[in-house]
Amino acid sequence: MKKILHNKRAQKIGLEPGTVVYVGNKETQVPIKLNLIEYNDSYYKESDLGQIANCEYDTNHTTVKWLNVDGVHNSSVIEDIGKKFHLHPLLLEDVSNTQQRPKLEEYEKSLFVIVKMLSYNDKTRKIEVEQVSLVLGHNFLISFQEDKEGDIFDPLRERLRAGKQKVRSSGADYLLYCLLDMVIDHYFIILEKLGEEMNELEEFIISDTSNELLHTIYRMKRDMISLRRNIWPMREMLSNLQRSDNELLSKHTHIYFRDIYDHTIQAIETIEMYRDMLTGMLDIFLSSSSNHMNGIMKVLTTISTIFIPLTFIVGLYGMNFDNMPELHWKYGYFTVWIMMGLSVAGMVLYFKRKKWF
Repeated sequence: MKKILHNKRAQKIGLEPGTVVYVGNKETQVPIKLNLIEYNDSYYKESDLGQIANCEYDTNHTTVKWLNVDGVHNSSVIEDIGKKFHLHPLLLEDVSNTQQRPKLEEYEKSLFVIVKMLSYNDKTRKIEVEQVSLVLGHNFLISFQEDKEGDIFDPLRERLRAGKQKVRSSGADYLLYCLLDMVIDHYFIILEKLGEEMNELEEFIISDTSNELLHTIYRMKRDMISLRRNIWPMREMLSNLQRSDNELLSKHTHIYFRDIYDHTIQAIETIEMYRDMLTGMLDIFLSSSSNHMNGIMKVLTTISTIFIPLTFIVGLYGMNFDNMPELHWKYGYFTVWIMMGLSVAGMVLYFKRKKWF
């Protein structure tokens, strides 16, 4: 069952008039946010579009258009964007599928880049992954995000509003570099936080052998695997991007792509170093746990060994025989205590001399 929303009802829940909403067991069409920025060295305009039909696209226009799309699961809107900017159907399919690996694909009139935007949740201490798809065309760039909380591109918007000449006077290919650079720079923020957490672990790794510490180490190892899985393909993608001779990429931007390629290599090397450190920390933790257990077993074994002769003496004089001469001796009870005391003292001195404890 579907229902068409009219003006007041649509505005109340933040949807556009005429939006189709499925009620009952049908899936509700989630609204997509469209933000358009147009700029050149002397012009800037920013607007929130209600629908893609409000976006005017002209290949001969002198301004650069940056269309940011929050939300990729409304197929009808994605198709409308594809028709507006003449995007290939396979490209639109990859945009909607958020399980893609980072890659670069060249089409007849556009350049398509998929990257993974990573963020670190301080509360849950987990790495959250969001797919960002970037489409570069003639004087335009479209960025597709998954409409998750937070947007690391806000500083770039501030630079555009402030009229920073390098960004405002460059083309859409330089804007592509700026977006990729911000995504990659954010990797180092996550690596820095993970590095701080690893430093905290090192302080307790020897003294603390609790299961909680072991779970923390395994969680961080999973984080490193996740980082490697999402960042490693960036290396190949950026390598292809900096060597591409696509006409949409000007020659002077190749050096910038080479710079972020070097940053990616640095991030990958840091991840590998952290993985080795965590492996070493796990080995130290297991060795420390083993040593701790050995210490406990040593104490228990020592106590058991000390009580062996005592058990023998007590068992010997606990036998029910009438002809044991010491049983009726006046000082027999005290003599047995002296014998047991000397036995314990002798064994303790012997163990200390051997440095067994």
